[in-house]
Amino acid sequence: MVEESSHEAISPSQVVPPADHLLAEQRLGLAIVLTGVLLVLLAALPFRFFYRPSLPVTRLPQYELDFQIDLNHATWAELVQLPGIGPSLADRILEDRQRNGDFQRRSDLGRVHGIGPMILERVLPFIAVQGESGG
Repeated sequence: MVEESSHEAISPSQVVPPADHLLAEQRLGLAIVLTGVLLVLLAALPFRFFYRPSLPVTRLPQYELDFQIDLNHATWAELVQLPGIGPSLADRILEDRQRNGDFQRRSDLGRVHGIGPMILERVLPFIAVQGESGG
């Protein structure tokens, strides 16, 4: 005689996975979702920082400075404000004025070492020499 087993067959759908297995699947699902969200945010990042909508801008006419300083009375602070004249050239202008006397004409500024025709042309509109007639 064949003995029948008292155990019934269990279908795969009736098997309950261990709790660790469910926890691992949940973590994997959460990791996939978070990775997707992170990728979407990273893809949108350049647009946030580099895309600027163009706005209409109305510009005022350029303001031309209209001032002149007297080379024979100018201070170092006034000289460094001239275009092309930095701290070193301002020092040389003051040294030249002290060593060689007052400038007679605006073009005499060219006698200062480091001031060539280009710098002289840039500063001529902003300098004056008291008593000089014409430019």
